[in-house]
Amino acid sequence: MSGGTTYDARVYRTEVYKGKEVTTYHVRWKVGSKLWREGFRTAAQADSFRSALLTAARKGEAFSLATGRPAAWERTKADTTWYEFGCSYVDMKWKQASAKYRKNIARALTAATPAMLVEARGYPDDASIRRALVRWGFNTKQRSEPPDEVAEVLAWVARNSAPMSALAEVAMARRMLDQATGRLDGKNAAASTARRNRTILANAMDYAIELDLLEMNPIRRIKWTMPKVSSQVDRRSVVNPRQARALLEAVRVQQPSGPRLVTFFALMYYAGLRPEEAINLSRDNVTLPPHDGPDDDDWGELHIRSATPDAGGEWTDDGSVRERRQLKHRAEGDSRVVPTHPELTRLLRDHLANFATASDGRLFGGVRGGELPTITYRRAWIKARQMAESSRASLAARPTPVRPSARLPVNLAERRRLPHPGSGVGRARRGRAAADLRQVRRGPGRTRQAPDQRSAAPGLITGKPASVILNFGTYLAQRPASGRSWSHTAAHPARGQDHEGRSFPQVTGYNLRF
Repeated sequence: MSGGTTYDARVYRTEVYKGKEVTTYHVRWKVGSKLWREGFRTAAQADSFRSALLTAARKGEAFSLATGRPAAWERTKADTTWYEFGCSYVDMKWKQASAKYRKNIARALTAATPAMLVEARGYPDDASIRRALVRWGFNTKQRSEPPDEVAEVLAWVARNSAPMSALAEVAMARRMLDQATGRLDGKNAAASTARRNRTILANAMDYAIELDLLEMNPIRRIKWTMPKVSSQVDRRSVVNPRQARALLEAVRVQQPSGPRLVTFFALMYYAGLRPEEAINLSRDNVTLPPHDGPDDDDWGELHIRSATPDAGGEWTDDGSVRERRQLKHRAEGDSRVVPTHPELTRLLRDHLANFATASDGRLFGGVRGGELPTITYRRAWIKARQMAESSRASLAARPTPVRPSARLPVNLAERRRLPHPGSGVGRARRGRAAADLRQVRRGPGRTRQAPDQRSAAPGLITGKPASVILNFGTYLAQRPASGRSWSHTAAHPARGQDHEGRSFPQVTGYNLRF
């Protein structure tokens, strides 16, 4: 017996424990003077593990006194480095993950990697390491053919990555978690980024346990305070109807792409669509009423069936910039129906009359044909904000256009059908609840959320159910004067109330975000 190992190992018969609901198979073996047990759910798993122990004992291999397992198994674990494990984890996740989630996995693993690198000669600069890992090392699609300079960086990382067994030390695991949830300047990352990276790392460590590289999850055993992500909306940042029209006009005057983008942004304001939903909207998804009735009845419908988020060609399977997927937080094949306010209906009608649809039927395309580039509508929106209110430097200074914040506080709550039957498209759709839009908070409690799980602004719409005001874009739907307790959807016109009435909170600041 030397070096923490021994050749005195005996393997016993498998012990079967039959409980009321589950049967457990315990493999028993003795190393030195200590008895070891390992439980399995199936007899096949137990037999496989017991056979491996018997094979090692018959070959005369040394067993570790610390773990009770063959020392050769421990050497195999020690030889698996962080970089090798990261690549295997990315490969395991690649097939089922969306393009954007693939990118998030690569970013999380890259953020954690500096803590797992040893100081060695020829250390590349941090920017080169991050670029090489995100775009090639932790990318299943591109790892096999990196540029020469990137291949050199990846080879250095592979040689100087710490073994996975180092994460058994709490200090090392803590250092990796702090690195992954922080910024390059040492400050804490945004709450949503920290939560996402920690979740990805914890899942990766579960996979390491599955591969027998770790005995327990080092991330989950570390005490870590989850940062809170605020879901409250600043009411001062929500546009009012006049501000929205000013912004749309500021988009319209931008040549040559501005006129065709007005309806694109209007869809996000009036219907609350995400950019990836609006950009994928085709003529078949739009149902408009005949233009022969009063303006108040000019209601249509949008049938949203899929989305095309911009992830980048290096993350999609076919190399296209956008990945066609199901709606966010919904199953494949699910869809939702959104009513179109009369103003949006008129904008859609004008857009279809003035601009040809793309070859695949989509409403929005580039000026020279093809897909509408993300940078085109981002630049148009930044310039529109500058033009609409140039005196508000804080608005113009924000470089990242984000989806309309009107989508956050403007919610429709009803998921049940209303007792008043509705008529066809273009009429008040009292019989259809806006089941696909998230719900608002009423008073001190919160009703169930709609399937997309978007949180509403707490306290924005309060009061008794009989006097709740639901708004949709610039539209107000109020309880009728009859006193009957039934709810409204956005497709039900307000009675005796202009949709720009003063009862809607008039705010001075705005910040439409994608």
